[in-house]
Amino acid sequence: MTNQIVKTNHIVCGANNVDLDVAGYSVAEVEEALAEVLNLETDAVVIVDGEIVEDKNATILQPGQRVELVRPKQTKKKARTSRS
Repeated sequence: MTNQIVKTNHIVCGANNVDLDVAGYSVAEVEEALAEVLNLETDAVVIVDGEIVEDKNATILQPGQRVELVRPKQTKKKARTSRS
């Protein structure tokens, strides 16, 4: 069995899954670059290797890390029905 060096990062956003070479970039840079393509809100929650990222500018991605971009829960307005 050969050891393989992983150079890409697995990016997940909803149904979208892609492997990209984004190691060395900050989470904020990756989020900005993918925002339009993935239809992301600016307040998306970012999870790297299972940990929520608190500072998107300071978190620099390393090769092989899994990045999840999660849309925040949207509040749904309940429709009021009137009965006569």
